[in-house]
Amino acid sequence: MGELCISPIGLSMITKLSAGKIVGLMMGLWFLGSAIAEYIAALLAGNSSAEQLELTQHQSFTLLYTDIMWIAFAGAALTLVLTPLLKRWMWDVD
Repeated sequence: MGELCISPIGLSMITKLSAGKIVGLMMGLWFLGSAIAEYIAALLAGNSSAEQLELTQHQSFTLLYTDIMWIAFAGAALTLVLTPLLKRWMWDVD
């Protein structure tokens, strides 16, 4: 659901904010970012295997969602830090 909600908005902003000559490249980078995120999700899911870590399933999922929580907090902090800079760069975009 997150991908379905974010993708149209992100692609729209890429076409608005990119220079005309590199719009295709920037859209490719958007999809590369999605691919990297899916790869990281697969790594997290693979690392949550209870048999591999010799943990109960509950402990395994607790570790998984704790990792996801810290990744989300880091992303939110980075977004908060970069927001003023991004707003300055977008001053003429509606």
